[in-house]
Amino acid sequence: MAGGAQLGNGATRDDVARLAGVSSATISRAYNRPSSVSPEKLAAIRKAAKALGYKPDCNASALRRNGSGSILLVLGAASDDASENRVYRWFYAEALIKAQAALEFSPYRLAVALRNNRRESLKKFLQRNPCDGAVFGLSSFLPEDIKTIRNLNIPHVLCSQMEMAADSPLCYIDELAGGAVAAEGLLKAGRRRLAHISGDLDANVVCQARWQGFSDAARKSGIAPLCIAGMLGIAGGYDSGLKLAPRVKNGDVAGLFVVNDLTA
Repeated sequence: MAGGAQLGNGATRDDVARLAGVSSATISRAYNRPSSVSPEKLAAIRKAAKALGYKPDCNASALRRNGSGSILLVLGAASDDASENRVYRWFYAEALIKAQAALEFSPYRLAVALRNNRRESLKKFLQRNPCDGAVFGLSSFLPEDIKTIRNLNIPHVLCSQMEMAADSPLCYIDELAGGAVAAEGLLKAGRRRLAHISGDLDANVVCQARWQGFSDAARKSGIAPLCIAGMLGIAGGYDSGLKLAPRVKNGDVAGLFVVNDLTA
């Protein structure tokens, strides 16, 4: 297509270039290799594109690259636990919003797929879901999948609840820091008699790390927090709450950190 991709109201790449005060080649680099364009020019290009309603043609771009034109967001398949699914819908909605925003000024479209990693190999899954790159969310991959996707030479990022010894790009949750932030927030609010509701502390490394971060931060201020380690989930949280209630009434607890949403 002469003058660059044309969508929406008919604005072309050249139109954006003129409004942004840059060359047409710079527009192409901004969408395909944004790191090669200065932040000032990127800001001007995005402002001009938004004003003109311009979006690159993902199909044409994919043909030029001999690719699919899609970046795949892989999410873990639904659980049998209805209450757990309710929480994950919040997480998934946020992930979708952020992923779509990240691709807004790119020649790629967002594709989303659910994966039950116990039923199908990653290789077969990716054959059904071709992509130019993939982001794997929590519970959407197994440790052995890392080798598979590296062998397939697909650019990817793994999202995990803990740091892993992997050669793949990794976005992980610092559970120790999260627990510490919870304690520091309560201490900043003037709460000194602290408690933590957890569960499955003998086996769950995420719960262990959140408790360790919380207790370490509290002990730095000379406080030994109470820990009630029952069961995770709604029923477990209810039982732990019953155990905690008398201590709250007696004034022994004035600040509480609960390990996760469902238990809270």
